Amino acid sequence: MLGTTSSLVQLDLSDNPLEDSGMRELCGALPRYCPPCRLWQCRLTEASCGALAVVLAASPSLTELHLGANELGDRGVWRLCEGLRDPACRLQMLR
Repeated sequence: MLGTTSSLVQLDLSDNPLEDSGMRELCGALPRYCPPCRLWQCRLTEASCGALAVVLAASPSLTELHLGANELGDRGVWRLCEGLRDPACRLQMLR
């Protein structure tokens, strides 16, 4: 469904207990065109950050990502930085 949705303006899954397994599934389903994503308080940990780093590099349309109130930890943030360093990454806002 997400892969064929080009009219999606924003994806807000805040306050949903996605956890790491749900985040990996979501990252696999996100289209190349990815709208701003709000993932506040979704019970994400550093285990989600590898999949998110891939999305950051593979979805140049993703310009806004909200990850507050999750337990990403220092190692998770370092993994996100891998995606941020990719030349294709166009993220402008990370919260």
